[in-house]
Amino acid sequence: MKVKYLGPRESINVHPYGPHAKDEVKNYPDDFAHDLVDGSSRQQFEAVGGKTDEKPGDKGGKDEKPAGNKK
Repeated sequence: MKVKYLGPRESINVHPYGPHAKDEVKNYPDDFAHDLVDGSSRQQFEAVGGKTDEKPGDKGGKDEKPAGNKK
């Protein structure tokens, strides 16, 4: 699942997948991603996509736009 880190820090370490910068979209295994989005109280994450074939930790693209906002 693709997850976007919203802050408040500029970057955090998401163990065991490494750094995740603010506003960056990365792909994580679905169970792990759900825990990130639902379980974080200080660090804010949001799910931005469904299941993908990308490897965990792959960037989905920092400038990726959500569906419906295509230009």
